[in-house]
Formats: sequence, C-alpha cells, structure tokens
Amino acid sequence: KDTNYFFDIEPSALPGALDRFSEFFLSPLFNADHLESERNIVHSEYMARIRDESRRENDVLNQLLNPDNPTTGFAVGSRDTLADPEGEATLRERVIEFYHRYYDANVMNLAVVAPQPLDELEALVVERFADIPDHDLSAPTIDAPLIDPDTLPRYVERQSLQDRRQLRFYFPIPDPTDEYRTKPTQLIAHLLGDEGDGSLLAVLREAGLADGLSAGVGRGDGNEALFTVSISLTPAGAERLDDIEATLFAAIEQIRADGLAEWRYDEQKSLSEQAFRFQQHGA
Repeated sequence: KDTNYFFDIEPSALPGALDRFSEFFLSPLFNADHLESERNIVHSEYMARIRDESRRENDVLNQLLNPDNPTTGFAVGSRDTLADPEGEATLRERVIEFYHRYYDANVMNLAVVAPQPLDELEALVVERFADIPDHDLSAPTIDAPLIDPDTLPRYVERQSLQDRRQLRFYFPIPDPTDEYRTKPTQLIAHLLGDEGDGSLLAVLREAGLADGLSAGVGRGDGNEALFTVSISLTPAGAERLDDIEATLFAAIEQIRADGLAEWRYDEQKSLSEQAFRFQQHGA
C-alpha cells in the first residue's frame, strides 16, 4: 500500500517547512541513535495496545487470510521484529535498503494546499523537490490473492477480553478503490446498515437478537477487499447465530431481487455532495 506523510502549518512558515520536508527524501540521515529511539517507541506502542480488541481481531484475521499476501503479515513492529540478529543486516541497513528500493520520484506524488498564488507554490515545490532521484522504479504489485478460495467458507470463534458479543461476516470482493467516484459498496453498505422500519437491524432487534449493525469495506490490498457486516449481539442473539445468518442472507437476496432503486443512489449522492461541500476546514 502507500506511505503518506502530511502536516498542517501556517502559510508564512511553508517555505521553511518544505525545505526541511524535502531533505527527508533528498538526503535522509538515518541516524542510528534516532533509529534506536524509534525502535523503543514502536515497541512501547505495541505493548500499550497488545490487548486492544481491534488489534487482536486483526491479528486473527491475518491468520485466516493468505499468508503469501504481503498485507497479512505482522505490520506493527516490536523490539523483537526490529532487532539486529547476529550475522544479519542491522535495522539501519534494512531501513536504508528499503529507502533505496521504494523511494523514487517516479512513484511519488506531492500535494500542497496553501493560499499563496499558484505560480509561487509551483516555484516553491520545483526548487525543493525536483532533485529527488528518479530511477524509473515501478510501484510494487501484489500478485498473491488476499483470500485463498479453497479455504472458504470458514467459521472462527475468538474470545473477547471485554463483555461484548460481536458477529462479523466477511465477503471477498474486488477492491473498490478505483470506483471512488460511484461508490457502489457504499450504497450496499447503506442498504444493509439502514436502521429504519423493515431494515435488517430492525428485524433482528425486534427478534431480540441484535442491538447494533454496521456494514462497509474494511481490509483491501488494491486487488481484493473484504466487505464486512458487523452485528452487535444480545445474549439471546449469541445463542442463535444460524438465525442471524439466515436473516442477513435473506436481506442480501432481497436487495439482489429488488435491484437498486435510482432514487436511493441519488439520495446518497446528494448527502455525500453536501458532506463534502460543508465539511469543516481541514477535515
């Protein structure tokens, strides 16, 4: 996936900020002392959230997905994974090798939003970033599938450290990133996650099986993604998972049979346009 660097700063301080920012890409120091400090910070953050429910769930999900897909590996970092094993490359050497392998002007983009005139902004950028080396590298591609179809369907239970009951359904789909203009998965998520009369949640709530529901796209690698339906269960619902599953798939089949009414799409389009138009500055 992508690495993003971003910051906010007062317009008058932009030239100096771009001076310092561009040097990170032009001539990074990779100071050994700073790397050691960062290794300790990463480990502290890892330990602070080691019992975090969302992280534990993600770790389990990684075990279920294709281990050959690079997005399913351990991505947090700890003192052990960032150690300097005897006879192997040091952390600093590995970081420098990573920098030379992936940091190339050919696969980088820069966006600067500021009140200065465009000609002035262009001059600021060209002067500071034009010398970033361009070795004509290509962005890395992911060939291994995110999900091994031979492993489906799968059912897994995970013990929660909290007093909560959650049921999640994961549906493999093509990654919808390139469909950001039409957002088909957002419309499906809206239909399944609706809380009005006759909705999936309303039916489950009336049966005393659930008290919350959300839907949307979670994990993705650019090729494939997981469309997720998350249901917060009542104690009775935790004992009737088959009934909840049947109700969910009945709702999906109803959407398939009824089709997608144009007015629903237009409604979501209008709401999205308003949210974009009236978003807070800096959102």
